[in-house]
Amino acid sequence: MRHYRGFSPRVMMQALEKNYTTIRSSSQSIPEGVQTAQTQGEKKEMDIRVEDICPASSQSIPEGVQIAQTQGEKKEMDIRVEDICPGRLQLIPNTDGKEPVDFCKFMESSSKQQVIGFFRQVIHQVEVRRRILDFHLKLKNDVSKGFVINIFYGDEYGGPEDLSNGRTCISCCVDAPLYPFGDVLAGECVLKEFSDQSYVQCCLDAKARSGFIVTPLRHVDRMSELDDEEMYYLWWVGVRALRNEGFSMFKSMILNHGCYRNVSHLHLKIWVDPQLHAAAREKWSEAKKMLWRRLEDLANLLYERRRGGL
Repeated sequence: MRHYRGFSPRVMMQALEKNYTTIRSSSQSIPEGVQTAQTQGEKKEMDIRVEDICPASSQSIPEGVQIAQTQGEKKEMDIRVEDICPGRLQLIPNTDGKEPVDFCKFMESSSKQQVIGFFRQVIHQVEVRRRILDFHLKLKNDVSKGFVINIFYGDEYGGPEDLSNGRTCISCCVDAPLYPFGDVLAGECVLKEFSDQSYVQCCLDAKARSGFIVTPLRHVDRMSELDDEEMYYLWWVGVRALRNEGFSMFKSMILNHGCYRNVSHLHLKIWVDPQLHAAAREKWSEAKKMLWRRLEDLANLLYERRRGGL
C-alpha cells in the first residue's frame, strides 16, 4: 500500500472506516447511486407533483418508450385525451385559443421541435401513461377540432410475420420481391422525389391502393424508437407528398403498433380519396403508370389466390 506523508496506512484505514460508518448510518441503506442523486437534488430543491393516473399494469414497457418519455418532456405540448368508449381514446391538440387547423397546416406552420414535441407527447399519453402497446393509430382532420388522433386498442390480432426465419423485410431491402410471384421489387415503388433525405422513404402502396406509404430507412418497430429527425420526417414527407401530388385533403393516416401490424417495419399509411387519386395518376409519367398497372395485376392475383385457398 502506498504511504502518504504524515499518515500511516493504519491511520488512513481507520479514518476511512469511521467515515464509511458515519455515511452508512445516515443513509438508511439507500443505494449509492440514489444517495448521490439525493445529495445533488438537495443543492437545488424542486417541487414535483406526483399523480396516480391509472392502476399499474403488469405489461412491461419497452426500453424505447422510456426514452421517448424523457425526450417528450423536453418540450411538452398540451394534448387533451378523451376516453370515447372502451378500446378507444381520442387525442386532441390544444390550440391555446387559436383557430383549429388541419394537420397539413399544422405541419407547415409549426417548427420542427413543436412537431417532434407533439408526437412525443402522443407516445407519452398512450404508451407510458396508459401502457397501451398494441394499438391502431388513426389521424384524421376534424371540422371543429382541426385534427384528432384516435387510438383503437384491446383487440387480439396475429401481428406481423416473423422475419427470424430468413424472410427479407421489404422496407429494408430494395431488392426484395413484393410478391412471392411476379417480378416487382420493393425499390421500384420508392418515390425518389420525396425520399431525398437520409431518414425516411416514401413509396407507392404495394397493393395499388390510393395513397402513400412512408417508412423509416432504419428498421424500427415502434414510433417511440424513432430519433427526432426520423420522427419529424416521417410526418413531414407524408404531407409533402400530398401537397406535391395536388391533394388538398386526405382521408386518414394510419400507424399500427404491436399485434395490429401486418408488417414488422414501422410504416405510415396515408390514404386519399380513390377518385382524387385516379385523377392525379393521369398526370404521372408512362413508366409510373405502367408500374401502377403491374401492382394492380399482382394485387388482384394475390386476392384471387387467397380466395381460392392457394
